[in-house]
Amino acid sequence: MTFMEVGQVIPVIGQGVTTYGPDNQLLFPWMAKRLAEELELEIDDPIGAPLTLNEVVCQHLLQGRPQHVVYNRLFQILRHERPKPGKTLSSLASIDAFKLLISTTLDPLLYDACLERTDLGPTEICGYAPNGAQKDIPSRVERLRDRVIYQILGGASPAGNFVVWEDDIMDFIFSLHKDLTLSVMPNLSKDLANPNMHFLILGLSFSDWLVRFFLRAARQARISEPAGSAYIAENTDGFYSDDLVLFFNSAGQHINILNCDPREFVEELAVQWQRHSETNDRLSLSQPSIGSQAKRRTADGEPSVFLSYSSNDLAAASLLKDGLEGYGLNVWFDKTNLKNGTDFERALKQGVQSCAVFVSVISESTESAIESYFHKERLWAARRSESFSDNDRGDFYHPVVIDDRELSDIIREPEAFATAHRTRLPGGEVTPDFALRIRSIVEKRRANA
Repeated sequence: MTFMEVGQVIPVIGQGVTTYGPDNQLLFPWMAKRLAEELELEIDDPIGAPLTLNEVVCQHLLQGRPQHVVYNRLFQILRHERPKPGKTLSSLASIDAFKLLISTTLDPLLYDACLERTDLGPTEICGYAPNGAQKDIPSRVERLRDRVIYQILGGASPAGNFVVWEDDIMDFIFSLHKDLTLSVMPNLSKDLANPNMHFLILGLSFSDWLVRFFLRAARQARISEPAGSAYIAENTDGFYSDDLVLFFNSAGQHINILNCDPREFVEELAVQWQRHSETNDRLSLSQPSIGSQAKRRTADGEPSVFLSYSSNDLAAASLLKDGLEGYGLNVWFDKTNLKNGTDFERALKQGVQSCAVFVSVISESTESAIESYFHKERLWAARRSESFSDNDRGDFYHPVVIDDRELSDIIREPEAFATAHRTRLPGGEVTPDFALRIRSIVEKRRANA
């Protein structure tokens, strides 16, 4: 719940939670049966298991029929019969903590479920296709204005750029592995690789090796490497092998398999999230939030955070400022706090003396400059910190590295802060972890003021 509250959970939705109709039945067995009927195939349901699209496509191809017919028929089935979302998808759509939902299915039912929740604002649907012109999500998750459903294996369309059977999955994941780069898909690649982001994988129903392959492609790194946690809600009986569970519990210790009915899990998650939200609403009514406190401080002219940077890094500093303000923090920023006619040196010094937290932006520009005002700002911060305890000094000064330089090569910071923990925020992109850490320090300083 905590990770969800700060926007650090991305749900990945699979066939096991894609339901339709008043009886909340799984959609894909119904689609497989309808496709077999449309293709005039006589296929007996496998004993103890529902018919799958993969089995229907294989039977179709074994009879020497063209493959493109499959995609057109599936698109027409969904277009004309348009089944209604089931309870599980409606529950998922009710969780407003999810700004980005990644769907691995071809149908629009999750989108339809979100559209029914008009109280939660607009929803946009987009998707990936190996030959698609636009492959990325609109922006990073933390800056999404509307909820976004991203069909990572394509969505049903007349063009047929979507996954139906296992051969399609191979093509898509190989292409995704190639395209998840900063040059092709900068927003999604950063969010999926973000070590602070956690996956909640719901009813994916992929085979053992495909689960590993999908996670590796999404994370853009080996599963055994440290990363944000992944929680896989799946009924593992007769599905995932013992070897896979053993693998995740050893090589991938940050991957947790939750052996449960994923539909029941989603519905319980929605109930618990509603309770969590109601509790937070009651607390916010009885106690002013950090955001409202920050607004009052703004009126008083007292900043929460002083941002020290080189003018060459204005773009990154502006992004950092916006990110911190998005978490209710008041930022002293020269472009907004220094007015015409202001004694700027005096104003800068007062800003440093009154702030709760000092953020020092480190880059090629700050490390190459021998003489500049940001050096003065940092020396003023060092002098102010002389009266702090060691613990408070660590809370006060926060060096932020915005490029890829080695931390050991940083030599221009004041000696008093030589051992201060340095946070990497490439390009000034604020992470929830960093913003919440700064916010908690500001809140503590104000409580003790």
